[in-house]
Amino acid sequence: MIKHLFLIGMLLCVSMMARAAEQQLGERIHQRLGIRVLAVSESPIPGLYRLETPDGIVYSDRAGDFVLQGALLDIRSGVVNLTLRDQQRLRQQRLAKEQQSGPLLQATPERYRLQLFTDLDCDECLSMGQELSALRQAGVSVSLLPIAHPRQGWSQFRQQWCSKIPALAPFDLPEEGCDAILERQTSLASQLGIRRSPTWVLPSGERVSGYRSPSQLLQLLENS
Repeated sequence: MIKHLFLIGMLLCVSMMARAAEQQLGERIHQRLGIRVLAVSESPIPGLYRLETPDGIVYSDRAGDFVLQGALLDIRSGVVNLTLRDQQRLRQQRLAKEQQSGPLLQATPERYRLQLFTDLDCDECLSMGQELSALRQAGVSVSLLPIAHPRQGWSQFRQQWCSKIPALAPFDLPEEGCDAILERQTSLASQLGIRRSPTWVLPSGERVSGYRSPSQLLQLLENS
């Protein structure tokens, strides 16, 4: 019994030390490059760490002396872009927490669900009402998420999202406080590195920026 407790204690110590080392690595990269590191984890290559940042995934050695930016490919059996796969998976995980906490255009029955990031001021975004309704008729639900325009003040931004969204399309508005939703979801766009409006995120986690017609989006959904 004592031996088992000792082993458990040793494993906990090793785990805590590993987390502390990963935190220190993230802080060191932030100090040296000014890059905000959201999470650190081991990559499939021994000694190489995966760093999640708002601009995507980069890689670093344990000491934070060398940083690699680019695609990590697994070529053991075919070719798998691990960087792209991990980026899509991270978007899926983060967006899954927000699916029920923002304006939602619900399709019944629902075949697919799209996440739409927009600032409501772009020319493409103001003409989307009929197209969003067409998507709903085709069985595609659309969850609306905000991108804060750099020239907008908070009061103007809040007025648009809390008062004018129903004019864009018949969105179901959540009961949660509007301010809390905007603060959290605007931070989400920043964490995912989404700045262009509009930007769509498919159920696979793939990111598509710029205008897409309903037929183009349906084709992307069916092929993803």
